[in-house]
Parts: sequence; C-alpha cells; structure tokens
Amino acid sequence: MKLYKKLEIDNLALIQKKVHDYIYSIWERPPAGFEVPEWTGLVASCPELMTAFDRYGLKPIAAAASIVYKQYEIDYHIDYIDANRCQCRINIPIINCENSFTEFGSGGEFDRIQMPNGYSAYKRKINDPTEIVKIGEVTIDVPTVIRVQIPHRIRIDTAHVPRICLTVFMDRDPVFLLD
Repeated sequence: MKLYKKLEIDNLALIQKKVHDYIYSIWERPPAGFEVPEWTGLVASCPELMTAFDRYGLKPIAAAASIVYKQYEIDYHIDYIDANRCQCRINIPIINCENSFTEFGSGGEFDRIQMPNGYSAYKRKINDPTEIVKIGEVTIDVPTVIRVQIPHRIRIDTAHVPRICLTVFMDRDPVFLLD
C-alpha cells in the first residue's frame, strides 16, 4: 500500500506565496497546530488554488494549515474520517518544509478528541504502551497526497520554524492518485 505520492500542480510558487501572505495577514505569529483559515478569504487571496488540481479532476473544498514550531509538536495521530470517508488529503508546502518529514507508523492505540477549531482527530492514548513502528516517511517539498488514515506525525528541522504546510480537502477522496 502506497502511503504518499508527490504531485505536480499549476502555479505552485504563486500559490505558496499567496497562501503564506494570507496566513501572515491573519496571524502576526501563526499559532501552532491544525489551524483553519477562513475558506472564502483564502480563496479570494489565492484563486489559483481552485484550479491547481484540474489535471487530477479534483476541486478543493476546504483547507487547514499545519503549523509546527517544536519537534513532535504534532505527535502520532490519525485524521478524523469525515462523512466522505476520505483516506487521503493533499498537502502543499508553504514554508520551511524542506528538512521536515511526515513519518507514518503502525500500531498504537488512539482516542478520538475534539479540537478547539471544530475538527476531530484520533490522538495516541496517553498511557499507550504500544510501540509505534515507523513504516515510511516523506518530505513534503512539493504537493503530496498522503494517507491521513495511517498514524502519522511531523518531524521538523527546529532551526527553521515555523514549518507551515497547507492540507487541502477535496471534493472527492484523492486516494485514487495512489493506485
């Protein structure tokens, strides 16, 4: 089973700049975590995002910024399975992603938690004695479709922070790109 696949999209450099500028227009210092910028504002600031995935037959419907300042600030977790049962999302590197990794693991016990932004996730149980075995990793240095239903965490280069990656929700599950 493939865990990820790097993609080509139209206007990548322009999208990165516009998303970066939009995020910094909302927050002087972007907060750590899974932050959800207002969708219509993001699209108005970066309309190129809406056509970037046309070659794959995908349309973005929402996005969140994964913002990390500290090593393993985002520990092993499983993204919540939404109503569409999406197994994958597409991540776009915005800044400081070159020397960071998304690690995939196997094992562990997870509890569903509700985040302050309204999204849910499955976080590793606090006293989980199970060792999670690393089964793969990828640097999100270009747009990358990843399996968010496999336990994963972020490892960063703490000399270059924040690491900001935009995770894009699509109108249908992009898992077919891993076939």
